[in-house]
This record gives sequence, C-alpha cells and structure tokens, in this order.
Amino acid sequence: MLLDSDFIEGVPNGVLEQMARDERDREYRELLDAVKSLATASDADIARVRRQLADIVKRDHFGAAGRDAAEFAVRALGQRESQAASEIAIVAHKGATWVTRAGVKVDRMASAWLIRRWIDQDATFRFVTGDHTVTESHEIRFDMFDGGFTHIGDRCTLEVLIHHFGLTDPALNVIAEVVHDIDVKDGKFARPEADGVAALIDGIVTTVPDDVDRLEAGAQLFERLYAAFSRKAA
Repeated sequence: MLLDSDFIEGVPNGVLEQMARDERDREYRELLDAVKSLATASDADIARVRRQLADIVKRDHFGAAGRDAAEFAVRALGQRESQAASEIAIVAHKGATWVTRAGVKVDRMASAWLIRRWIDQDATFRFVTGDHTVTESHEIRFDMFDGGFTHIGDRCTLEVLIHHFGLTDPALNVIAEVVHDIDVKDGKFARPEADGVAALIDGIVTTVPDDVDRLEAGAQLFERLYAAFSRKAA
C-alpha cells in the first residue's frame, strides 16, 4: 500500500505510516472542530462535512485514531437536524418506550435515570443489539449510533439530553461532567469524583448482567450522587 506523501529515502516504513496517521488525525480534529462550531446545520452544511469526511477517509490508509470520533460527530449532526422535530413531538406523549443498546454502561445508565427522573416518569426501556435496529414510531432512541438522542460533537448522551430539554439544575451539570469524563475519556472536566464513580459503575457492570437491573442499580447510584451534589450547591 502506498503512502499519499512522497517517499522519504532512509526513513523506516513504520515512521512513514505514523506520519501519515498523524496527518489524518490532524484533519479529523479540524473536521470535528468545524462540526462542533455549527450551532445549526443546513442540508448544504451536512453535505459539505460529509464530503470532507469521505475525502479524509480515502486518504486514511493506516487507520488514524481520530476517524471514529469524526464519523460519529458527522453522523450525529445529520441526525440532530433531521430528527429534532419528531423527537420533540414524541416526548410530548409521556410513557414512551426508550430504546438503547444492550450492555448498558455509564452514559446509558445516567441517561435512563435522567429520562425517568425529569423527562418521562412513565418511560419504559428496550435494549437491542446491532447498529441498525428498526424502531416503531412511538419509540425514542438514545445513545444509539444511527438516530435519536446521542453524542453530538464532544457531548455525551447525558449532556445532550440535559441541553436539549433545558435542564439547568447545577447538580445535574456536575453529574454530566463526571459522566463525560468517564465515558468520553478526554479529561475535559477533570472531575475528582470520576475515578470513584467509574469504579462503582464497573462494579455494577461486573455483578449485574441484566440491563433492567443495571438501570435500577445505576439509578440508585445517580440519585445518591444527585443528593450529594445538590447539598454542595446549596
């Protein structure tokens, strides 16, 4: 396989491959920053960033690490604009079925707790496998790869839900920062509680195989965190 740069005599192939990955990572980061800067996106904007992503992927011969984040952000951008109106209409009817990926972990646990606590007290949850699951019109996806409420830019699903529904409780924002640091692993907020909460989540995942039971255990954890952070904010 040929690099898309000129051959540099005397430089080992492994070094050249890493140079190519670094260059693609730079391009992925620039594209990700461009997506984040779009408060709203027209069809033309979405088409443009998709073309830019496709061009970078064509040159990404060695699997740069930044590809996944860029693809996820571009996909979420289109979903955010095309599905926002229908999602709002669905949420107006309480008691919806919220669909997410099986094997729930921190972001899905926290999001389910938020949904039932502040958004839809009569919510039920369905867990699916695979990236392209068919859902019914009364169902709402969350933390899925191809629709509904999911990561946008560098925001995790919990952050997206809090922002979308205009929730301004300071304790919720602290929890969102903790969940972000655990889920996204970028150290953005550097919350000192993140390691401890991550250990508790890992304990739930390790000892509770059933997703319904995991959500219940996660809800108890996040309810206690909310109480603690609320006292600190008071």
